[in-house]
Amino acid sequence: MKNLFEHYDQQSKSLKIICDNYLKKFDNNGLTYSECSEFLNEVENIGYTFDYGLDAEPFNLRKAEFYFQYIVPDHEEHSYNNYEKAQKKAKKINQKVYLCIYSKQNRYNEVYDEEVVSSSKEIPKIKYSLIRVFKKLTKENL
Repeated sequence: MKNLFEHYDQQSKSLKIICDNYLKKFDNNGLTYSECSEFLNEVENIGYTFDYGLDAEPFNLRKAEFYFQYIVPDHEEHSYNNYEKAQKKAKKINQKVYLCIYSKQNRYNEVYDEEVVSSSKEIPKIKYSLIRVFKKLTKENL
């Protein structure tokens, strides 16, 4: 799989916009660990992912094997790509917001795992946890 940090010409427009913003910061002062987490959150929201270590240097940008949806259960299930919209609906109908991870390979849209989201500050930590479960489960199924 190609590292899209090295193959800039193959990035989508929306990915380029996000990357340009953070890579300018990286070139000027470097990124903090917190900024890497924000950067990762933004690229995951559009279907990509990357890795980074304690040095806060992003590497291996690639298409994600998974995607996230925010689910608000009701008589019918409401799904959202955006936490704020999901939270607004949840408050209106007095429900919780669940962050779910799905495999792009699974045509049945099977949820691999889900966790309740209480605030937007929790999202990076929850995504990390969900990705770990997803990777473990998909390895077991190979």
